[in-house]
Amino acid sequence: MKQFTLTVIAMMCFAGACAQPGGNPGGGNPGGGGNPGGGGSSSVAYSNGAALVITSNGTYTGQTYSTSNSDYNVVKDTCATATLSGCTLTKTGDTSSSGDNSSFYGINAAVYCSSNGVLTLKNCNVTTNADGANAFFCYNGGKLYLYNDTCVNSSTRSRGIHCTGGNGATVYAYNCKVVTEKETSSTIATDRGGGTVYVNGGYYEANGGKCAIVYSTGDMYVTGITGYSNNSNEGDIADI
Repeated sequence: MKQFTLTVIAMMCFAGACAQPGGNPGGGNPGGGGNPGGGGSSSVAYSNGAALVITSNGTYTGQTYSTSNSDYNVVKDTCATATLSGCTLTKTGDTSSSGDNSSFYGINAAVYCSSNGVLTLKNCNVTTNADGANAFFCYNGGKLYLYNDTCVNSSTRSRGIHCTGGNGATVYAYNCKVVTEKETSSTIATDRGGGTVYVNGGYYEANGGKCAIVYSTGDMYVTGITGYSNNSNEGDIADI
């Protein structure tokens, strides 16, 4: 087991400077789900629906939401400013699509925020047990704020905190706990199209193969986290 503590680290990768996930130098990059250089799906994919679709500003406290439907999100916000506090979210049901659609577009993620969505989760518990089920997914302009949240991802291609698509897509995470159990499931990641992730404090553990604690093809700012990796052949920080 490898252990490390990051005090202050800033990672900035731009188009052409970092390989896309699924590139194959020596067996593949950690956390990948697609083909190098942007191969795979050529158009944006969208989830089939969600247990909770947020369409207006509001606060949800102490609620439980779950879905076992393939390619559904548990919570989806593309247009409103909303807060979930003390909620429990559970995602099962494997994605039926390619790795690109879940890894780059979040179609099977538990929490999905994009476009004009501004979504905050405080003291929430997220559990996923499905292929392609990222826990916290921010895409293409969304703003996602995480405070003292916990997630455990038990299946493959299921990252913890994940940001893609650029266009101002940003995640802010404070003192969260993220554990991933299977392969290609890095705990903190950006991917195709970039995005920006700020992480301050918390605990991050990656137990599967082809996983990193921090995997970045965008901009990443990580301060004061503690990370554990049970991988013998994978780096803790990839694509810097």
